[in-house]
Amino acid sequence: MGKQEKLVYIVLAALLCVNLVQGFFMGLAHDEAYYWVYSRYLDWGYFDHPPLTAPAVGAGYWLIPNELGVRLVFLVMLAVSLWWMWNMTNRRDGLLFVTLILSFALFHVVAILATPDTPLLFFAVMFFLIMKRHLVRADIGSTLLLGLSMALMLYSKYHGILVILFTVLAVPRLLKDKAFWGAAALGAMLFLPHIIWQVRHDFVTIAFQLGRASKWFDSGYVLDYITGQIATAGLFSGLVLFYILLRFRSGSEFERMLKFNCIGTLAFFLLASLKGRVEANWTIVAYVPLGLIAHRYLQGRSRLRRLTMGLALIPILIIIALRVFMTAPPDNLWGLRRAYEFSDWPGVTEEIEDFADGLPITANLYQHASSISFYSGRVAPSLNINSRENQFTLLGLEDVLLDMPVCFVSSFEVAGATRLELRQGGEVYLVKGLTVREIRERFKRER
Repeated sequence: MGKQEKLVYIVLAALLCVNLVQGFFMGLAHDEAYYWVYSRYLDWGYFDHPPLTAPAVGAGYWLIPNELGVRLVFLVMLAVSLWWMWNMTNRRDGLLFVTLILSFALFHVVAILATPDTPLLFFAVMFFLIMKRHLVRADIGSTLLLGLSMALMLYSKYHGILVILFTVLAVPRLLKDKAFWGAAALGAMLFLPHIIWQVRHDFVTIAFQLGRASKWFDSGYVLDYITGQIATAGLFSGLVLFYILLRFRSGSEFERMLKFNCIGTLAFFLLASLKGRVEANWTIVAYVPLGLIAHRYLQGRSRLRRLTMGLALIPILIIIALRVFMTAPPDNLWGLRRAYEFSDWPGVTEEIEDFADGLPITANLYQHASSISFYSGRVAPSLNINSRENQFTLLGLEDVLLDMPVCFVSSFEVAGATRLELRQGGEVYLVKGLTVREIRERFKRER
């Protein structure tokens, strides 16, 4: 093992250790708590997403019943994903490789948060790795693993279909490849339980995802998407990487597959931004081929390599600062108030429980209901007043509380309620003694 390879392994091991420490000390985001609620009710599908996030959260939480346990499987998935990425390079210039991956903001987001993006990244990298072998020599092993990775990408997020689509567009001969069709058939068979679940639930997840599009064009969505991708790719070093992507000439089918996947994914979501807001993390699979292409291109181009690595230090330093603030945010952190979401909800939940004095707790927002559920240890139903439909809609947990007095946690002002201010912004209002039926009739009518 050479010095460069040792450097990669040392950095990846150190990154995993840092992520484990941060995963232990940092509280859950509302979305992470929401996926923890998923894990309490395992199923083949959920309102917002395919199901793989739930067993990943549940397995880690079974081993370690705290915030780190919720994130444990995801932290390991990221570490393995980055190791697999290194194995897809020529294993030269490890310093350049670690600099590139550390400058990608999304790799840090998935490093510490339990979200569906991490399994998608993991199985997309697995797909690329197996595909590299399959394009050279197809055998029964690569066929089975390709089918498995296809299914698990889709079980992570539906965006995984883009990886398969752009791979076929890059290498059209796959359409005549019996082994590839066998892998696709296996993937479809493995994905069948989720399809059946969708049929039984009137394709609720598909309808939700398609319903997020705006009816009107808004140039702000496009601008947000473009600036978000530049920031995610490393700010100024990101601009250099996008330049490299356009300049790169593929020397093999595998390299052409990488380029098609990167450009195709970024272009697809650029078009999607014409009809609605696109979250920066949706393009995470594009940053695997972007990093691999940049690593390959910059070797032997010493001046551009030095420029890229120097510029990459800027996002790396910013990311380090942001991670510190997220773990232990100082008071009056006005510019990054979202950081308080990761630290304040154990205390907020304790105050709500004290106020409830043993009554069942409900909330109008699924985000608040999820965090209260995790930190109280008992699932608090969301009544979805002034909230979009969500997994709590399918669970219907509030039905048994219809005529029971409860504690209601409201994000909107309620006359005579106890007000609890949140450091992340806004406040919640606490009311107790009303039944769920009374809350629905009163506040849905008033709102």
